[in-house]
Amino acid sequence: MSSMVSAGIIAIMFIVLIYFVVRGQGLQRDVKLANNATKNQARRLKSAQQQVAFMAHELQRIFLSRLESLNKRGLLSQDDYQIAYFILNRFEFVLMNCTEHGSTVEEAVNRALMHQSVTIEQVNEFIKKQPSEVRVAWCQNTQDGFIAACRGISTGSLNSKAADSEAAAVAEG
Repeated sequence: MSSMVSAGIIAIMFIVLIYFVVRGQGLQRDVKLANNATKNQARRLKSAQQQVAFMAHELQRIFLSRLESLNKRGLLSQDDYQIAYFILNRFEFVLMNCTEHGSTVEEAVNRALMHQSVTIEQVNEFIKKQPSEVRVAWCQNTQDGFIAACRGISTGSLNSKAADSEAAAVAEG
């Protein structure tokens, strides 16, 4: 009788063992699928970051070109040019810092300012002098706002000067 009980216990333990082996194989399959999905996501993320980096680089180049044009036409004071150049020259760094590290624009700008001759106070004073659309965009502290502010910085003074010239011409006419 006790041998039948022992055989029954062994049979139950054997069934439980088979269950755990099958369950473990299923979990291993799930882990492999999850790993493959993670690798695919990582590849897509890397590709997206490379595209963002390329676009940020191109926008930086365009913004700096516009700023140089404004400077050559004498539409900026040297102090404003230095600050605007600093901001636009760090455009790619700031965007990539936000994208890769989840930083706010303010945090990324502060990192860009480390060990530089330009201070955050100078940047803030420069921004205060900008047209309202640039100030509002800058204060959003988002990547979209930063892009809009930099676009405005690279063209804003030219547009303001042109508008002032037109207003003066209308007033004289």
